[in-house]
Amino acid sequence: MMKPHVGIRVFLGVLVLGAALAAQDEVQVSLTVEGGAPVTGTGSFDGEIWVSTAWAAKALGLDIKATTEPFQVCHGDICFPAPARLFSGAGRRVELDGLIELVGGEVVSFGANLDAGRVDYTVRIPDAPVASGLRVVKVGDPVPDLAFEPLKGNKDIQLSDFRGRKLLIVNWASW
Repeated sequence: MMKPHVGIRVFLGVLVLGAALAAQDEVQVSLTVEGGAPVTGTGSFDGEIWVSTAWAAKALGLDIKATTEPFQVCHGDICFPAPARLFSGAGRRVELDGLIELVGGEVVSFGANLDAGRVDYTVRIPDAPVASGLRVVKVGDPVPDLAFEPLKGNKDIQLSDFRGRKLLIVNWASW
C-alpha cells in the first residue's frame, strides 16, 4: 500500500483541525526540528496556522527580517526574499507551513490534539535552506549556463560557449 505524501497528511490534519477549531482560533503549537528540542508557543488558526515571527525564527533557527518589505529569511550567510503573503500584522506573524516550505523544509510528522487545541510538528530543515525553486551556487561550482540576447545578431550568447576560457562579465542595473 502506498503511503500518502507528507504534505497531504499535513493538509488533511489542518482540515480536521479547522473543523474542530471553528469556534476557537487560538492553538498551542509545538515545533521540533529533527535532532533538537521542541519549542512551544501560541498561534492562531484561520485555515492556516499563524505564529509570531520571532517564535518561528527561534524554533527554525532562522533570521527573519519582516519589518519592511521586501521581507527576507536568512539562514547563516544565505538570505532570500520571502513573499509578503506569508506575513501579517506588519510582519509580526508568519504562516508556519508556508515558511517551512519556503526554506526547503519537510514536515516529517504532524499531529493534532483537537480537544486541547494543540498541533505538533516535527520538521527537517536542510543545513543550508534554499528558497523553493532556487539553487545555491558555491565557490568552485560551475556557473549556471545562462543565455543573453546579443546587441547585434540574432543568436543568443550562452556562457557555456566560453567554457575553458577566462571571461569577464560586466553587469549593470538601473535600480
